[in-house]
Amino acid sequence: MEIMATGDEEPQAMMSMMIASILDVVKRYRSVLKHVQRDFRMTTAFKKAHVSKNAVKDTAAIAEIYVADKSLLDQFKGKYTLLKLAQLCQKKKK
Repeated sequence: MEIMATGDEEPQAMMSMMIASILDVVKRYRSVLKHVQRDFRMTTAFKKAHVSKNAVKDTAAIAEIYVADKSLLDQFKGKYTLLKLAQLCQKKKK
């Protein structure tokens, strides 16, 4: 999964970032969360973290399950793409 600038941001502010693992997803999620916890608005937090909103939205379920119980994700490791894994995690959360 690749994160691309949407055109509204400054070109240097939004960097393309290849997300290749569950840990990459969690790192990106925590980066945005760190900015939100510092009282930044969501839009500003995404810009400061150099991440698009949709990229986090699409894979947030992976990060949330990882934080709650990372051993749960071990059974899926290497079997699915990150996007498919995110969809499965979203279903498990409900």
